[in-house]
Amino acid sequence: MTPKLLFAYLTTPNFATTIWLASVVYLLPLARRPRFWLRLLAGSAAFLAGGLVIRLYMTLQHQLAAYLLQIALCMLLIWLCCRVSWQDALFAATCGFATQFFATSLASLLVPGQMMPDYGAAGGMASFPQATPVTIGVHGAVYLAAYFLLARRMVSGGKYGVQSFRPVFSALVLLLFGSLLNGQTYGLYYGDAASGAYRTCLLYGLLCSALYLVMQSNTQHEIQLGTRIEVERRLRDRQRQQYEQSRKNIELINKKCHTLKIRLAELSRASSDPESRRNIKALEDTVMIYDAAMHTGNPVLDTVLTEKSLQCEQKGIQWTCMADGARLKFLDSVDLYTLFGMTLDRAIAQVEQLPEPARRVIGVTASVRGGAAFLQFENYFAGRQPQPLPPELEPIVKKYGGELQTEAQDGICLTRILLPLPAAE
Repeated sequence: MTPKLLFAYLTTPNFATTIWLASVVYLLPLARRPRFWLRLLAGSAAFLAGGLVIRLYMTLQHQLAAYLLQIALCMLLIWLCCRVSWQDALFAATCGFATQFFATSLASLLVPGQMMPDYGAAGGMASFPQATPVTIGVHGAVYLAAYFLLARRMVSGGKYGVQSFRPVFSALVLLLFGSLLNGQTYGLYYGDAASGAYRTCLLYGLLCSALYLVMQSNTQHEIQLGTRIEVERRLRDRQRQQYEQSRKNIELINKKCHTLKIRLAELSRASSDPESRRNIKALEDTVMIYDAAMHTGNPVLDTVLTEKSLQCEQKGIQWTCMADGARLKFLDSVDLYTLFGMTLDRAIAQVEQLPEPARRVIGVTASVRGGAAFLQFENYFAGRQPQPLPPELEPIVKKYGGELQTEAQDGICLTRILLPLPAAE
């Protein structure tokens, strides 16, 4: 092993260096283990050392075993650096192999003489592919595209989330088929690099690797979409349960308050002591707070506004509300409850941090403007920027073709929601 050959190994687009770099492309977006960069550096050094031994001492007749062994090392490198299951590690290594196969096949089509190594008389590696602007540029462009268009988009929550057998099975099939095809391509090249069969194998390799990556990308998108749908379904179920519970609680409070007011009125009429009358009047005023049910013409909106008004009273927050709930009946009950509930929860969380009583104020407006329902929430906030809007709001607004805006100026946060009214409205 000469220094010149070692330098060529580390600086040329041979199988070991290209499959290593392709694996790095798919491990970077994953959740990382402690001391990630140290693990990556040590693991990469061990991988490249193992790859060098394989490439030097495994002959052309052992190409299939050499490919599979190096891909297994890629899988081990990914697992060593990232908090993933073995299924995710296999998936990432396979995607890396498909990306490497695509890049190498494309470069081989463009400059076949620069991409193939030279085997000596003993069968071992005598020289490596050439590092030219074309070979380096093709691999660099393909790997950058794979990182931004595939790897980052397929990861959710720091993992690929491979749980079913189908992606694992397709990965194993690709590894076996791709390795066999790669070995066949090598054999055709050393037989006749200019033959049509050689170029056909390269084109076929391009097609298969591209098809596999697109298929896996679509599969991951479907998995992520299904997960989001399930999360949204659970959220809606929780919101529906919360709405029903709030409605029942408020109805119960109103009944109890109404009964209590009648009893207090009877006691006041029966008492001739001025001090007792004053005490009874103070109790009546206190009870009135909990009997202040909202009446907007929409029972769902009445429930959420009454619930939040009680929270504001408890936290010492002033509350003003002008709402025409009858014009909001086109909204699904859970959507309406979520829109007002989450937006007001955000406003309350910001206002309750303010020490000045004059700024502990929330204003709510719900009206119709120009054929659209106009919702506005106004409150003071502390700091330079208000709290971000809950992410659940935007999908609901888009569902009705509406617009959601929030702005902050002079310590005041304004959140506006515009929802087009149905034609019947």
